[in-house]
Amino acid sequence: MAKTVIIDEKGKLFGLINLLDLIVLIALLVLVYLGSSAYLALKTSDPQLVDFSPKQINNEKANKVTLVLKNDRIIGSAKITMIPHGFAGAKIQLPTTFDKRNRNQVTVVVPADAAPGSYLFELELAVSDVLNRQSSNLLRLATPIAVMQKVGRPYPWPVEVDVFFPGDSTVISKQLKAGDRMSDSHGRQIAEILSIRPSKPSDILNLEEAPDKGGITARVSLQPEILEKQLAFQGKAIDTGQQIKFNTESAAVAGYITGRGEVKYQKVDKGGEVLAEVVMMGITKENAGLLKPKAVQIDESGNVWAEFLELTQEESLTKGPFRNTVARMFLNCDNREGGLYCQDRLIEPGAFLAFSLKNQAVTGLVRKIYRPAWIRVMVEFQNVTPEIAPLLRGGVKEEGTGQEVTMSIDKVISSRSSYNYQRPYPLLGPIEDGKRTFIGHPENRDIECQLRIKAIRTGKRIYYNKERLLINSPIIFQTSTWSSGGQITRFIF
Repeated sequence: MAKTVIIDEKGKLFGLINLLDLIVLIALLVLVYLGSSAYLALKTSDPQLVDFSPKQINNEKANKVTLVLKNDRIIGSAKITMIPHGFAGAKIQLPTTFDKRNRNQVTVVVPADAAPGSYLFELELAVSDVLNRQSSNLLRLATPIAVMQKVGRPYPWPVEVDVFFPGDSTVISKQLKAGDRMSDSHGRQIAEILSIRPSKPSDILNLEEAPDKGGITARVSLQPEILEKQLAFQGKAIDTGQQIKFNTESAAVAGYITGRGEVKYQKVDKGGEVLAEVVMMGITKENAGLLKPKAVQIDESGNVWAEFLELTQEESLTKGPFRNTVARMFLNCDNREGGLYCQDRLIEPGAFLAFSLKNQAVTGLVRKIYRPAWIRVMVEFQNVTPEIAPLLRGGVKEEGTGQEVTMSIDKVISSRSSYNYQRPYPLLGPIEDGKRTFIGHPENRDIECQLRIKAIRTGKRIYYNKERLLINSPIIFQTSTWSSGGQITRFIF
């Protein structure tokens, strides 16, 4: 058997190539590799940030933005910062991701609630070349990204809210003062601080996460907008616990809404108003708390179409945090061919209505309808002047309101002097022998009348102009030329 010779007597490896020639060849190949690598490394330019998309985002949610690079090197790490461009604001450090196999892009997530405005991207990029040489590059792009705030339609009236600003009260009092105003990017005033006072523990009782530090409470007038059928400010519903940011020339201070004043709503007389009992189906416990008296629902045009009166019943569903809640509410309806319509649906038992409560769409089922009907009440008009007294007589009806007559005088029961007359029901005046004495003018009269009022009755409860009528409830009888105020003394059933 022939013996295999690795290097023969001529110095050839396996009889094919000279060993010295092989060493030289390998050395040449190594030199070529090192030379080409060095050439490529020297020839490769520094990374460049050339583009990004999308160019405009909305701050109602988190947004992914892709930054496009011109880069031939291996990405080791990337850190991106958004720098406010053209307005005073804080830099935003962004979460960044990249694929090492794709050297020409990185992805960032712009968080929700980023302050609206223009921002420049600043990219700190660590890369390495084929020789594993590390380098750090700070890249910027002159084109800014536009962060837009979700906007609705302007609302015609301001809304006053109480805002708790947490922190050192001494410091915050220097940053904010009564009369400070905030404008939007178009120069329109959207908020004004009306007054400032020290905070009390009761100011933060309704906050889900009450701060454990001090602060101040300010009364702030907001210019809201209609957004998704709700009154909103800075793209968020004006609700207790909602954060708002008040920016002045010198500082930006964040606070939390702790209360809201009365809101004016545009109401259109569309033909009729009914009191309905509605089953709100599958509502969350949190949103059930929003169904408070005077809470309203508004449509896309800013018109109120429902106003909540009271909750009558609620029951938890078998599974989950949802429940059915029965609520009484006033519905502002269209009068079409003798029928009352709301949301283009005939309002009758079994009709469905669509409600929007914070972030939940709720379906309501009309269970019962209460329509206005005439009732009789006894009303005493106190301290009526000699000029008005003769006008309070049977057959007089409301005039000049431009709406349906809902009140008239049936007859006068009695008329007596207002001077030194004792009344058993509460009125202003000193107490004598368990009764209150009202000292009126000798020429003025106390006139008791029987009135007919068009009201809504639900069992033992009676409502007029969305207010419950009780003994001693005030009544204003008004015509086009005069008016007089009285109190209910008795219901006649």
